[in-house]
Amino acid sequence: MSMGFAQIRDVINVRKLFLCVFAIVIASLALFLHKATDEVYDYKKDAEEATALMLSVFLEDGMSGLIALSKECYEHEKTTPQMCFVNDIASKIWDRGVTEAMKLPIEEYFNDERIVERLLIKDKDHSFTKAIAFAEIPKIEEVVKQRLVIEWGLQKHKLDSD
Repeated sequence: MSMGFAQIRDVINVRKLFLCVFAIVIASLALFLHKATDEVYDYKKDAEEATALMLSVFLEDGMSGLIALSKECYEHEKTTPQMCFVNDIASKIWDRGVTEAMKLPIEEYFNDERIVERLLIKDKDHSFTKAIAFAEIPKIEEVVKQRLVIEWGLQKHKLDSD
């Protein structure tokens, strides 16, 4: 059975349509993957800023000031979940150092489980999973520990002015 010209044209048009749809799907996938890799969270800058803020608040208002800062951060709509997360981790690092030096109990508010729980509640875009958040904690802690040395040198004068 032979195909007529109209049938051949229809087959060619269907193939062209299929190729166009296939090309669009591939382009969309490539764009999605490119965007996903662009959105990897760079925690270093936030961690450095959080360390400065945390130390300033602690020197003015103590540990209760850090807890208030955290609560306000998570309640404020325009503050990113990432910034609240790094603020909490910076506060946790400071709390662990102070409580260890003074032989005091740690502040449970800055327990990793509670920090991640607050992050996941605030993270409406679902940028984080529990596993990703826990994987980021040691990286952020390292930046905070390094930055604390610098910030202490910059802010310790606040203790002298009282």
